[in-house]
Amino acid sequence: HGVSIIANVEDPMLSMKKFQTKSAETLGIAGFYSVAGGHDRLKTQPEQYAYLAEQALEALEKKYEAKV
Repeated sequence: HGVSIIANVEDPMLSMKKFQTKSAETLGIAGFYSVAGGHDRLKTQPEQYAYLAEQALEALEKKYEAKV
């Protein structure tokens, strides 16, 4: 259906400026969520981000249900 990205603001792998200055549609994604931390934090402390991931999935479901 779509892709949502959860990225840490201190992650050198992603350009926060790019994500913050362009719309999700322009970037070809359905949603973007920025969180505190560095690149490995999502992997080493997943429990801190589980709720956000669940909310992102629910938002995707609602978005695509509305299109059907």
